[in-house]
Amino acid sequence: MTGFFLTGAQKASSRHGLPKALSTVIGYICLQISPVQAELITEQEAIKQALSRPMIAIAEKSDIEAAQQTVNEVSLWPNPMVSIERTQVSGDEGRNTELTYQIEQTFDISGHRRLEKKAAQQHLMSVKALQQDQRQAIILEVRQVFLELLYQQQLQEIYQKWQIRLNQAQQTIQKLVKAGEVSGYDSRRLQQELLTASTQSAQIQAEIVLLQHRLAGLTFAQTANELTVTGHLLPLSLPDLKELQQKLNNRSDLAAMDAQINALSHQAEAAGLNKIPDISLGIGQKRISTPTGSSDGISLSLAMPLPVFNQAKTRQLKFLSEADSLRAKRDLRYQQANSVLIGQWQQLEHLAKAAIALRENAMGNAERLSTIAQAAYQAGEVGVLELLDAYRGELSTVQSIITLEYQASLARVTLDSLVGVTL
Repeated sequence: MTGFFLTGAQKASSRHGLPKALSTVIGYICLQISPVQAELITEQEAIKQALSRPMIAIAEKSDIEAAQQTVNEVSLWPNPMVSIERTQVSGDEGRNTELTYQIEQTFDISGHRRLEKKAAQQHLMSVKALQQDQRQAIILEVRQVFLELLYQQQLQEIYQKWQIRLNQAQQTIQKLVKAGEVSGYDSRRLQQELLTASTQSAQIQAEIVLLQHRLAGLTFAQTANELTVTGHLLPLSLPDLKELQQKLNNRSDLAAMDAQINALSHQAEAAGLNKIPDISLGIGQKRISTPTGSSDGISLSLAMPLPVFNQAKTRQLKFLSEADSLRAKRDLRYQQANSVLIGQWQQLEHLAKAAIALRENAMGNAERLSTIAQAAYQAGEVGVLELLDAYRGELSTVQSIITLEYQASLARVTLDSLVGVTL
C-alpha cells in the first residue's frame, strides 16, 4: 500500500462501493480542494501586493509631506515688520508733526532657529521610521496569514488522501464481505470513519475559505475563493543568533524612538538659548513738520525682549523630562525584544529539529505499518479496528510533521519581525 505523499494514490477512485450521499460529500470536498483555475501566489508576491496598495502610498506620502513642511517652516526667517508712526505735538508756535516709516527684521543670534530645524529633521526621520514599522506590521500579518493558509491547504491534502485511502480499504472490505470472509460490521465501521473524515475535511475547508478572504483583503486579489498559496512550511535554514541581535538595534520602531529622543534634545537645547534673546533691527525715514517748515532724516531702531519673567526654563525642563522618559521606554522595549528574540530563536531550533527528525525517522515506519496492516487484514490476521489504527497512525504522523513545520515557520516569521527584516 502506498503512503500518503505518493502522487499515485491520488488516482484511486472514490466512487466505488460507497453510498451515494457519501460519494456526493466527498466529491464536493475534493472539488473545493482542487479548484480548476486556482490563482497561485507565493509569499513574496503576497507581500509585494500588500505593500503596493494605493492607500498605503497615499498615507505615507501625506505623512512625509506634513513632516517636511514642518522642516521648511522652521527654516524660514521671521517675516519683517512694517510700521508707520505719526505723532502730533501742539505748542505756542503751532503744531509739530512727526511721521516715521520703518521696516524691522528679527535676527536669531543664539542659534535657536538652527536647533529647531534639527529637531524638525529628526521628527521627519521618526515619521519615516514609523512608516517602516507599519510596513513591517503589514508584512508580519501577510506572512502569518499566508503560512496558516499554506498549513490548512496541506492539512486538506492529507485528509483528501486519507479519504482516498479509506475508500480503497472500503473496496477491499466489500469484496471480503461478498466472499463471506468478514462481517458487514467492518463495512459499516469504515463508512463511519469516512463520514468522520469528511466532517474534518469540511472544517478545514471552512478555515481555508476564511483565510483566502483575509489574504485577498491584504493583497487586493480579485477572486478570494480561487486564491491558493504555494511554498514550503519548514524554514530552509536557522539564522545566526548573534547576527539577529546585532540587527535588533536598527529595528524601525527603535529607530523612530531614537529620532524622537534626538528631536526632544534639540528642542531642549533651543529652549535653553532663549536666555539670549533675538534682536530686531529697524530702518526707515522720519519726517518732522513744523509751522515754519519740515525736515527728513533716517530712523534706526534696536529692540530685544528682556528675559525677566519668562526665561524658558520650564520649557527646557519639559523637553528634557520627555526625552528621559522616552529613552527609558526605548531601553525597556529593547530589553524585552532581546529576551523574546532569544526565546523565539531557541523555540525555532527545537521545532525545526523535531520536524526534521520526525519526517526522517517516523514517516517511513508509519507507511510500512499501514502496508503491513492491510496485508494482515486481507489475510484475516487482524480486524478492521487494527487496520484503522494503522491508518490513523500514518495520518497522525503526517499531521504532526506539518504542524511542527508550521510552528517552526511561525517562529521564523516572528524572529524576522523582531529584528525588522522586511524581505
